[in-house]
Amino acid sequence: MSRPGERRSPADHDEERRRILRQLTLWTWLYGGLAVVLAIGTGALVAWLFHHAGLPFRTTWLVATAVIAGVPVLIHLVQAFREKHKGREPDDR
Repeated sequence: MSRPGERRSPADHDEERRRILRQLTLWTWLYGGLAVVLAIGTGALVAWLFHHAGLPFRTTWLVATAVIAGVPVLIHLVQAFREKHKGREPDDR
């Protein structure tokens, strides 16, 4: 890092940008991995609770995990699709 008031070269700025992007990529993967682990764990907890009601554990675990992880993913995909196609007029041909 440079001292306050010291001029920095464009190469220094590029290196800092690369460092920041590496850190952001790392944090993104960590949060994504944590979300997957939490979805699997929550699905297991739900399956365990429903297992006492007579439902099969493994099937319930898979369905619960798919719902817990899948709903937010679907919401994100719909929002991204809408944002991408925002303001476009349909063709009247």
